[in-house]
Amino acid sequence: MNGRPGSYYANPIVDVPAVSEREKNAHPEYYGNNIWPDPEEKNVEGFEEAFKDLGRFVFRAMYLQEGDDLEPTIVPSPSLASGLYIRTRGGDLTKVSIPPDCLAFQTGEALEIATGGKLRATPHCVRAGGKLSAQKISRETFALFLQPNTDQYLSTSETFGQFSKKIFQEHYKAST
Repeated sequence: MNGRPGSYYANPIVDVPAVSEREKNAHPEYYGNNIWPDPEEKNVEGFEEAFKDLGRFVFRAMYLQEGDDLEPTIVPSPSLASGLYIRTRGGDLTKVSIPPDCLAFQTGEALEIATGGKLRATPHCVRAGGKLSAQKISRETFALFLQPNTDQYLSTSETFGQFSKKIFQEHYKAST
């Protein structure tokens, strides 16, 4: 909320996770309460309500059928090079093209483990184009992460919580 690029994480469905204190203490990275900016804070008025509305919509959209409403106006990207890129099985970095009337799902490493490798995780990144016209465009994304409870087993020997701790330590070089 400081005007610099970054990420904001919150649960759009519940403000206070309904898990035991033991689970909250063991996995604070997943079970913290939502923290919202002051509703009167300049430039973020209505943020909490808008975030929750969008989150509930995305969550429900996975189960909706096409309605009779008008299609939204799509603003084209100012740079054809901007967007989501994935690393192919052959090692190439490839731009992903998701049609405007589609919803994309990306599987992660936890699902790869839980399915015994039947579904594979995809390394990815987001690139921004360099055109001057792109400097006045902000890239906004609303990712909805679906994951198992921390005590659910991904394999016969590892829970999602154990897996997450290992991944966080590997990527962030700090204990969680």
